[in-house]
Amino acid sequence: MGQTLLRKNRIARTSGEHRHDFPQLLLGCRGVTECEFDSNGQGVGPDKMVLVPGDASHGYEGKGEDSELLVIDIQFDDPAVQLFESTADRALNDHLFNSPRFLDMSPSIRSLVAHAAWQLGHPTTTGDSGQVLAQQWALMLIAQIYQTLEQSPEHASRRQLLSPALLNRLIDQRIAEPLDNRQLAHLLNMSVSRLHRLFVMEFEATPQQYIMSRRMEWARHWLKLSQKPVGVIALDLGFADTASFSRAFQRCCGVSPSRFRQQQPGLSAV
Repeated sequence: MGQTLLRKNRIARTSGEHRHDFPQLLLGCRGVTECEFDSNGQGVGPDKMVLVPGDASHGYEGKGEDSELLVIDIQFDDPAVQLFESTADRALNDHLFNSPRFLDMSPSIRSLVAHAAWQLGHPTTTGDSGQVLAQQWALMLIAQIYQTLEQSPEHASRRQLLSPALLNRLIDQRIAEPLDNRQLAHLLNMSVSRLHRLFVMEFEATPQQYIMSRRMEWARHWLKLSQKPVGVIALDLGFADTASFSRAFQRCCGVSPSRFRQQQPGLSAV
């Protein structure tokens, strides 16, 4: 069982490239350290931080003798991290580490980083007390960064863009000819890759899983409250035939459409 700790990493003028199976937070402390992923790279100074997903290969190079980072290795089996995640809206991996990101530090985070660096470098911070302090600082910074991103305009616009009311309206308008990812992305004015990424972040489901869930909501509604034959419901929901609809309904609801209808009071199978 690992512990999630904050540590100082003096880079100086060293360089290298590595990857690991756990995510990291890299917080600019002193000087400038160049960090690079396959897609992009930036200098990380005292006003920058980097969110590094697990298994993301990244390089680093210190630009001066004073180049230094504060590093948090996220250990998901750490009980303290599990306790934090149990009270958060979404898992850390989904919210912070879905892709490599360079972010500006807010003034409050910069202040915390500066104070943490001072405390970790104090001669009295050693042994067990130093480890406790390193964990407390790690969790405090994780919580602050999580909250800052939760309140960011990007996050707010994503929630507005992926409003369930809007999505359900778009899906319902084409319920008999279900939207594919390209069509839905076009309606939302975004790329297919961004559409997929945002759905997974916001709903923990792919766009097609979300659309299928909406179709199954209508299936249950019609089976409960109408006398439509199962075959008609299948066609109304865009399925090629009754068999494919029945298989999808069984996977979703655990029973066949006919059995589901039989279980409803006042209705019989048609």
